[in-house]
Amino acid sequence: MPVAGQRGFTIIEALVAVMILAVAATAVIQTFAAGARLSAQRAARHAYFDEAQTRLTLIRAEVVASGVPFERELTIDGRIVRESARQAASAEGLPSPAALFALTVSISARDAPDRTVVTLTGYAIVGGPG
Repeated sequence: MPVAGQRGFTIIEALVAVMILAVAATAVIQTFAAGARLSAQRAARHAYFDEAQTRLTLIRAEVVASGVPFERELTIDGRIVRESARQAASAEGLPSPAALFALTVSISARDAPDRTVVTLTGYAIVGGPG
């Protein structure tokens, strides 16, 4: 019970202030945690994209060197990589006997093989004059 002329907070006022601060701190911590989670997901997606670009470059060189279509599935660093090189149906306008190949690289995580994280497509012209 406050005495006349005495200043300060009652225990109830202090508890209410602590509760308000706790709720606010929880909201701030959750916001930072969500940001960190999104940043980690973005970094993982970037790693998948880099891997897909590298694989696309490699299969383009392989197709140009061999001229043979293929489809394959590999596991690289815990990622499922699906690669294909298919001869395109129409190669109009290309010098004969050139062939147009459609190249595709799809990458998914091992724990979710049906959910593709990134897919890149490119083309290669094989053969022709020269």
